[in-house]
Amino acid sequence: MDCEFEARSSEKKKAMKGEQNRMFYGTYFTYAGTSSSSYGLTIAEFDIGEVDEVLSFSPTFTADKPAKSPRFFYGRMAVEEPPTFEMTAIRDFEISANVRNNIHKWLAFQKRFQDLKIHGSPLEDYTFHAVFTDVSDIYVNGRMYGVKVTGYLDSPYAYLSSVVVNVSGNQSTQTVTINNKSNIGDYVYPTVKIVNAGTLSSGKNMTWVNGADSASRFTEISGATSGSDITINGEIREITSTVPSEGFQQFNRVWPRLMDGNNYITVGLPVGSSMVITVPSYSLIGR
Repeated sequence: MDCEFEARSSEKKKAMKGEQNRMFYGTYFTYAGTSSSSYGLTIAEFDIGEVDEVLSFSPTFTADKPAKSPRFFYGRMAVEEPPTFEMTAIRDFEISANVRNNIHKWLAFQKRFQDLKIHGSPLEDYTFHAVFTDVSDIYVNGRMYGVKVTGYLDSPYAYLSSVVVNVSGNQSTQTVTINNKSNIGDYVYPTVKIVNAGTLSSGKNMTWVNGADSASRFTEISGATSGSDITINGEIREITSTVPSEGFQQFNRVWPRLMDGNNYITVGLPVGSSMVITVPSYSLIGR
């Protein structure tokens, strides 16, 4: 799946001093924690024809996923290669050799996926996970004014901020509401971390029922070691514990999941136990 960014603001900027007819539209972005405003760069395109692109760097990058998760895409798609994208970043005055080197170090030498945020409507609320693999310098009349980059995204989905919900055990059941804003058209599987301090009167260490899902679908754990920290990652179907010998023979393998919209989770936890629910919020772009 190819992703093309078209984040343009209504503000017009001169492409070069003294050349009134060369204009571009642009918006800032942040990549790997650094704002493009540090270099005066915006995602934009010149509206002129005499633009030259010269390939500067083409670093080698291998996108690997853990063995337990061979897919790049969550949801219903399972493919072996990450989606590619490209964008152009320019500014309205010449880029010096020293600034050029700093831009290359920033964009071209990341070894893993980094957060990419586009500061313009409608993408302001989303974060992409991106790594650049080719960087070309952009010249107009022999002077450098920007770069064109191509790279990979780790998913066809952008990310909203993760939703984190904390639950403290009270020896009974309690209901928490989680609003899943994802629109991926599939279930979202949260990561559930449990600090285990004992059992309920039923003998269970934890129970989970989603009132928005099937009433007959419930998650439970029993037989866990007191004092262990248990993590359930339904996205990659993995359950782990800080106690190496924990076997989880009595985890019923029903992975906690969320529907679109409001989910009403009835949680059972003993006193002293606690739970942290982290929901990865994917939002489909461009469909």
